[in-house]
Amino acid sequence: MAADYAAHGWRCDRAAMEALSRLKQGAENGLITKVVRVLYEPWLDRSARRFQELMSAPGVDPSKFTSAVAAERDACVLFADGLRFDIGATLKECLETHGFRVRMSHHIAPIPTVTATAKPVASPARGLCSGKGDAEDFTPVILSSNQPATASRLCDAMARAGVEILDPNQAKMAVGGTGGGWTETGTLDGLGHKLEALLVRQLDPEIDALSDRIGELLSAGWSRVRVVTDHGWLLLPGGLPKVELSPHLVATKWSRCAAVKGGSTPNIPTYP
Repeated sequence: MAADYAAHGWRCDRAAMEALSRLKQGAENGLITKVVRVLYEPWLDRSARRFQELMSAPGVDPSKFTSAVAAERDACVLFADGLRFDIGATLKECLETHGFRVRMSHHIAPIPTVTATAKPVASPARGLCSGKGDAEDFTPVILSSNQPATASRLCDAMARAGVEILDPNQAKMAVGGTGGGWTETGTLDGLGHKLEALLVRQLDPEIDALSDRIGELLSAGWSRVRVVTDHGWLLLPGGLPKVELSPHLVATKWSRCAAVKGGSTPNIPTYP
C-alpha cells in the first residue's frame, strides 16, 4: 500500500492542494471547498482505515517498517519537518528544473507520527535512541544517558558519532568528519499548525527555500544532500473527522495521538 501511494496516490493529495491554492475572495470559494471535500474525504478516510487494518493484522510489528538514515562521509542530511510526500515530489521537480540529479524514496513513519517520536528515527542517531513504555510525551530516550531525545541532545549524540552539525544558515563542508553532516530547515509543520487551510499559500515559497538551501550545501562542497522528513499531515476543508476519547482513559492526548493510561482499553487501534 505504501509503494502504491509512493507511485500514484500522492497525486490525490497534490490535486487537493492545487485546487485549494486557487481560492480567491469571492462566492466561488465555497463551491471549490465543497467539491474538494466531497472528492477528497472518502479517499482519505478509506485509505487511512485500510492502512490501520493492515498495520493491526496479527503478526505485524509496525516498528519493523521504519528504516534508519545512514551517516555518510561527504553527504549532508537535511531535515525538513513535515515534508509530506507530494510536497517532496514537487521539490524533486523543482530541483530537476535547476539541473540537479534527484532520486526519491520513501519510508513509513514510526508510531506515533509526531515530530517528538519521528525526528530521531529520521536522523543518523536512530541507533543511539530507544523507545520507552511510559513515554507520555512521545519522546524516545538517548541510550547512553536515558534522557529524553530532545533536539539539542539529538544533535549532541550525532556530533559524538562524528556527524558535523550545521546551523540553519551554515553551508560549510565537514573537515575531517566521518559521519557527514546534519542540518535543519523548513517551516511546513509550524505553518500548518498556525495557518491551517491557509498553509496551501505557503507551499511554493517553502519549496523554493528548500531548493535554495540544497543548492547552498552543494556549492559548499557536499557531494550529496539527503533530504529527510519525520511525518506527513492531513488538510481537509471543513476539518477532519474527530474521535472522542474520555479523559480518564488517557495519560496524554494530542490532536493526532494519545497515550493510554495504565490498563485502559479504548475501542480504537492501539500500538506499543
